[in-house]
Amino acid sequence: MPIRSGLTVELTETPREVREGSYTPVEFDANGTPIAPAVTGEPVETVYGPDGLPLGTPGDSVWLAWQWGPLKLRFPVRVIFVIDEADRKGIALGTLPGHPLTGEEAFFVDREEDGSVWLTLRSLTGPAEGWWRAATPALAIAQRVLRGRYLKALSGPVD
Repeated sequence: MPIRSGLTVELTETPREVREGSYTPVEFDANGTPIAPAVTGEPVETVYGPDGLPLGTPGDSVWLAWQWGPLKLRFPVRVIFVIDEADRKGIALGTLPGHPLTGEEAFFVDREEDGSVWLTLRSLTGPAEGWWRAATPALAIAQRVLRGRYLKALSGPVD
């Protein structure tokens, strides 16, 4: 979705202590009873997408980059969790220092039994410290534009 909306996604080197301390969420059965304990420190297998690029895993640091002519903006984020189920895909990203926003965003794409596809976006963000606070109105507009591009990226055929 980010790539189809005009962003590039670049995995970056994640500090070892972050990788080893990444949280794996508890799984629950249909009644809400935990069925698998959270674990930390286990090696994470690299998973690749159909395009041959590695998919992000919890703890990965990523640059989301947007280029407009010679201007290239890079936004550092960390993958918080990933959902990779047959009819549900999702990811949560937390901002890192250097990002114009502070907070987290989660994206979920669900395919329903009737074939319809739904995007859910949950965003808890605000302007980062420093001069970004003065840019709050511009950041809000940029977020709305980008969200519109996300929706457009999901409409129509997938390559």
